[in-house]
Amino acid sequence: MPTVVVPALRLLERELGTTPTWSAWILSAFLLSSAVLTPLLGRMGDPYGRRRVMTAVLVAYAVGMAGAALAQNIGQLIAARVVQGAALAVVLLSMAILREALPRERLPFAMGLVSGIVGAGGGTGLVVGGLLADGRQGAGLMFRPEPEQGDPAIPSRGPTSRWPGRSGGTRRAPGRL
Repeated sequence: MPTVVVPALRLLERELGTTPTWSAWILSAFLLSSAVLTPLLGRMGDPYGRRRVMTAVLVAYAVGMAGAALAQNIGQLIAARVVQGAALAVVLLSMAILREALPRERLPFAMGLVSGIVGAGGGTGLVVGGLLADGRQGAGLMFRPEPEQGDPAIPSRGPTSRWPGRSGGTRRAPGRL
């Protein structure tokens, strides 16, 4: 959710022609709205039904995603990120649904599984966001043969790339093996 955006902040800043201060609001707007909306939406699950509220939250998130994808300027993107902030209420609502649906002895495992998936998704979001911001598809990134390598099963050191602003030569991208 928010982590996919972190590696792309500079790219979004450049593409939308904005300042670092405004591009920081891309992430801050999501976090601020989720801090406000998560407890409110979680509480709305009691009188209106947790599954119904969860469905509404997922629809709001989809609308926010579409708005972010279609954003033409920084203001539209920030507004879409505010709408996307409702998505973190899914975690709270899913925990409440688990508590209703599962027997007491299976509850710790299920809650741990949901929490682990949320954590793994956050970590994966950083990697995927970095790959997308870098303009790579990610397929075969670690096992790509280089000209001096004949065996594709041997992990490569990664492709070399020319960094903008550097004069002459190539330099390996940081973080690549």
